[in-house]
Amino acid sequence: MRSIIGITLFLTLLLAAGCAPAEKMEAPPVDTTAADIAAINQNREAYVAAENAGDAAGIAALYAANATFMPPDHPAVSGSAAVQAYYEARLAPMTPSLTVNSRETHAAGDIGYDAGSFSLQLTPKAGGDPTQISGNYLMLAGRQADGSWKITNMIVNTDAPGMMPAPPAAGK
Repeated sequence: MRSIIGITLFLTLLLAAGCAPAEKMEAPPVDTTAADIAAINQNREAYVAAENAGDAAGIAALYAANATFMPPDHPAVSGSAAVQAYYEARLAPMTPSLTVNSRETHAAGDIGYDAGSFSLQLTPKAGGDPTQISGNYLMLAGRQADGSWKITNMIVNTDAPGMMPAPPAAGK
C-alpha cells in the first residue's frame, strides 16, 4: 500500500512539474530584412569604391570605432583610426583595382555578415608589373546606435601565402 501511495505521490509531483510554466525564453532576433541587407551591400560597394579610389579615410569610415581588421600576412589592426593608417601605408605606393563577388549576406537583429571572394590588382605607382591577388573575406557588421551598419570585424585571406606585398615601413 505504501508503494502505491509513494508512486501516486511521485507521479502527481512529476505531472505538476510538467504543467508548471516554463521559464520565459528570450525570442530569437528578428530575421533578415531587405533594408538591412541593402545597407550591408551598400557598405560593401562603398568599400570597393573607396579602395579603388585609394581613399583610406573612406575605408576607415565604414568601420566601427572599435572594429578589428585582420588582413592577410599582417597582424590584426584594431580601431578605425588604425585601419585608416594601415590603408594609407598599403595604398600609398600602389593603384588598386578591386572586384568583389559576394556569396551571401545575412542579418538578424543588430548583427549581420557578408562573405565572398575578391580579386585585387595592385599596380606600383612608380612603374612595374602589377601584383594579382585573390582570396576570400568575411565581414561582420553591427547596427550602430544611429541605425547605420558599420564593419565590426573583417578577415581577409589570400588564396596563397605571401600574395599581399608588405606595406612600406613607417616614415617611408
